[in-house]
Amino acid sequence: MSWRDRCVSAERAVSTIKPGSHVFVGSACATPRTLVHALETGRSFPSDVQLVHFLTDGVVPRSAEGARTRYQ
Repeated sequence: MSWRDRCVSAERAVSTIKPGSHVFVGSACATPRTLVHALETGRSFPSDVQLVHFLTDGVVPRSAEGARTRYQ
């Protein structure tokens, strides 16, 4: 079976989220925009579904010139 045989719409994918699920959403350039849009505009989810994401912008300290610096 190829990946094309398993491919479904974003709406169908998010409709399979079960109560109590923890859903990881990629951040920055890894954000699955089509899936996030389906999450935001789709059916209501049970109150115990948790969306998890990370924002790591600026996590590495840099000097004024943009060079990486050491953690202190």
